[in-house]
Amino acid sequence: MEMSELEYEIKKSLCHKVDKIEPSEENFAQILVGIGNSPGRKTFKIGNERYLAAFLCALLIISATFMLSDNTRAFAKETLSAIKTVFMIDKNNNVIEKPTTYSFLQPALNKNTQSSDSDLSKQMGVKISFPQEFYGDFKLEQKAEAVGFTRNIDYETFTNLQATALQAFDSNDVFKSLDKYQPYRSVGAIYSNKQGARISAVVYNRKIPITVENMNITDRVPTKVGNQDVEWISLSYPVYPDNDITKKPTTVASTSFLFWSIGETTYQIWPMDNKSLSMAETVKFAESYMAAQK
Repeated sequence: MEMSELEYEIKKSLCHKVDKIEPSEENFAQILVGIGNSPGRKTFKIGNERYLAAFLCALLIISATFMLSDNTRAFAKETLSAIKTVFMIDKNNNVIEKPTTYSFLQPALNKNTQSSDSDLSKQMGVKISFPQEFYGDFKLEQKAEAVGFTRNIDYETFTNLQATALQAFDSNDVFKSLDKYQPYRSVGAIYSNKQGARISAVVYNRKIPITVENMNITDRVPTKVGNQDVEWISLSYPVYPDNDITKKPTTVASTSFLFWSIGETTYQIWPMDNKSLSMAETVKFAESYMAAQK
């Protein structure tokens, strides 16, 4: 099995330190299932597809770490603690290194959901609706729910928070215990049509600031969705190998999306792949989506 540098370090650590678990290929693979999709890989996945959460400027992934035994998780976290730096970009899109204790992440965990819009609305405290089909022939592919944080935190803190954040999906008490990190709930969905255009719609149950860390806003164009003032925001962000912020970014990419808040609720409409829909077409989609919320 070919191993990345991180994989090699994990395996070497296991061979030296594990006396209760045989460091077999099977055990090693189990650990990689958990930490290969580590919080640094902020990938928000819906099925096999990804969409950008604007304020994260990266994508979020749910970790399988918490399916592993307590011993296995402990060994994996001990090895990860050897990682001392993460990569990000500065205001000139130059790649720089920061210590893992540097607070610049606004991360989240997500999971695919089959819950009804009614149940999700109750959980969110916000009325939401994701029609199966609307705006011509756009059809719902899949939807997911997330628990995330609007307070900037560091890589190490989020590593330690993941188990609690995962429990917060189903427990409002656990969710409230995370108040110091300014948590939110969100639900997102991906739609596509026969022409191959793909677009995501995301609803957050609190007002979401757009972070200026690890991304650069290149343009903000005021426009309207119906009578509501919104912004068409364009930005650049780093693309990491395997979506891992402990690895040096391979390039700096760009994207654009609609973003606005109504009271404490935030909405984001994002044309996926940066080529599906123009701003004008995205506005029309957003107007059709908002009409479905009434």
